[in-house]
Amino acid sequence: MARRAVVKTVKKKWIPIIAKGYFDGRELGETTVVESSQAVGRRVRLPLASLTGNPRQQQTFLEFTVDEAEGDTARAVWTGWELSSTLVKRIVRRRTSKIDHSFIVKLKDDTLIRVKPMLITASRVATITRSELRKLMTREILERLGQAEREDVLKILLSGELARQIKQKASALAPIKTVEFRVVRVTQRGTPLSLDDIKLSKETLLALRKREQKQQAARKRKQQRADAKAEAEGKNEEEKASEKETPAEEAAEGEAEA
Repeated sequence: MARRAVVKTVKKKWIPIIAKGYFDGRELGETTVVESSQAVGRRVRLPLASLTGNPRQQQTFLEFTVDEAEGDTARAVWTGWELSSTLVKRIVRRRTSKIDHSFIVKLKDDTLIRVKPMLITASRVATITRSELRKLMTREILERLGQAEREDVLKILLSGELARQIKQKASALAPIKTVEFRVVRVTQRGTPLSLDDIKLSKETLLALRKREQKQQAARKRKQQRADAKAEAEGKNEEEKASEKETPAEEAAEGEAEA
């Protein structure tokens, strides 16, 4: 008589995935496991808008990877940033130049990340200008992210400070429409790019120097106007105070004469 096969049923459970770092404590989603340790290594991808509440960020996606699980909770760290292809197509217009790149950056904590930036000019530019813009963009990213740790990278992307900095400097070479980061993702392989590999031309360095001089002069004029305004306001306050004191002094002199 044949024996019946014994099938063991294993009961799975749902456990929440909680963010670490910048979005610490926010629930990212759920996953099914038999044991909590099975969740380690699993990834969750979700729109940035679901974490910030800003509908304009619906086309930007964040990726988190579970790196620890204890009890009935899994904890995940940020490992990726990506713009949707729909958003990229909407940004790129006719009669503009799209300058992009893909390279590895080694962070301050030795984490390797692949960065795919994208710069869009307001009008078409020559090939040599495209090359210089790509080198300038790459150099700015290496300098800034090379001094940052993994969680700092997410803060920089969310604030937009690096994109604004690149746009500001690149405008010395050509009118710039926008600077975006298509993909930023933690990776385990690849050779990081070095600043020594990026050499700007003398013309580009001269243009950047002239722009910096103009900005310094503009800041100086702004400070001078602010100082002059503060000085004028101070004088007005002194005049008002002296006007208030004069009647009081006259009254005091009248009482003394009486």
